[in-house]
Amino acid sequence: YQWQVSTDGGNTFSNISGANTTNLSLTNVPANFNNNVYHVIVTGCSPLPLTSNNVVLTVNSPADIATQPSSVAACPGGNASFTATTTGTTLQYQWQISTDGGINFSSISGETNAQLNLTGVTVAQNNNQYRVIITSTACPNTVTSSSATLTVNNSALILTQPANNNACPSSSVTYTVSATGTGLTYQWQLSTNGGATFNNINGETNTSITIANITSGMEGNQYRVMISSTCSAAPLPSNAATLHVYTPTSISAEPASQRVCPGSIASFNEIGRAHV
Repeated sequence: YQWQVSTDGGNTFSNISGANTTNLSLTNVPANFNNNVYHVIVTGCSPLPLTSNNVVLTVNSPADIATQPSSVAACPGGNASFTATTTGTTLQYQWQISTDGGINFSSISGETNAQLNLTGVTVAQNNNQYRVIITSTACPNTVTSSSATLTVNNSALILTQPANNNACPSSSVTYTVSATGTGLTYQWQLSTNGGATFNNINGETNTSITIANITSGMEGNQYRVMISSTCSAAPLPSNAATLHVYTPTSISAEPASQRVCPGSIASFNEIGRAHV
């Protein structure tokens, strides 16, 4: 008997040293023996040696994780996916969730694929952690992935609106907005036509804006801020706040001197105007 092996799919064979019995035993089979082809040549009284049928060795692979699931961020109502890239033979998957920072995990019913897809995520799912348990039934063995975190970003929400202001000429006023959300950016705008149209104010991209050197021509100007966030489909506008400019006090008619007789009444008048 002479056993032979082919490592090229049965095209060429070579003798296996010492394999000269009816039985070929392979121990501690390595992964690179997968798909090796074996047959035995029997020499006896026959004019020519007899060659057995070819047999193929399939080496199953234990479960292993090539790429761990990665943390992802999503907006409320959006979707999120977690994936583990794996190797192994006859793999089974079971995704798990932790809602307490990774202390405890529980299996998610029906989530038995290589990828976990979450649809319509909510703010309540923020900071949930996910992992997958992978089992090879062929070898068998089980491995557990590292956990990945879901971050649910917040949409922009205005907590405090800008308020109307009254001011005297040459003074200054400040408008402020308070908002929450993820990745907020600000752009203040001005309307000089009663709120019909608004235009961006160059460089005013903070939570507050200060209007300095006020003039009477600014009476009735309106100011608002457009707030964008990571989850904004469009900027969120604040309420418009109006600037009222006081008119300085002035005397339009001075009191005049009078000449009266004893016992009569003398009256002095001053006419003034002011915007209060």
